[in-house]
Amino acid sequence: IVLTVGAVDRWEDKGFGGLIKLWGNMSKRYPDWELWIVGDGNKQSMRTLEMMIEQYRLRNSVRLLGYRDDVYDLMYKSAVFVLASKQEGMPNCLIEAMSQGCACISFDCVAGPREIITDGISGRLVSDQNWYEMEEKLGYMLGDERERERFAINALKEARRFSAKQI
Repeated sequence: IVLTVGAVDRWEDKGFGGLIKLWGNMSKRYPDWELWIVGDGNKQSMRTLEMMIEQYRLRNSVRLLGYRDDVYDLMYKSAVFVLASKQEGMPNCLIEAMSQGCACISFDCVAGPREIITDGISGRLVSDQNWYEMEEKLGYMLGDERERERFAINALKEARRFSAKQI
């Protein structure tokens, strides 16, 4: 499972449209993987994303899960977490995903991800809004189980810097 989390009403800012489009290519190369999008939104936003899923014929590999109380459980079950936002402050969802052992990949957007992920050690940083690079690095991550495991282990260690005790 590849997971992403965010307010669906802000789907453009969160990069969900670009991620769905990218998944059109990824799903052909990695048919055993699914993209799950978690987040609440109004009917219009949800419908827009559903239409994109239909447009790229991804009904069988992309799931819009809506609001969930069990996000930590979903993160724990997921192998990869993607943060495709155009901008963030301090993305708690990235820290939370790392604390649940997800291998994480994120755009190196303004503020946040660079302070959380050590590129190549605890996850991957991608040049801001470079969708070609995102596809390349995500594809490598999906195809290399050992890299995912290494990132997951290091992500757990890295996330400890943000524990309540450390803060």
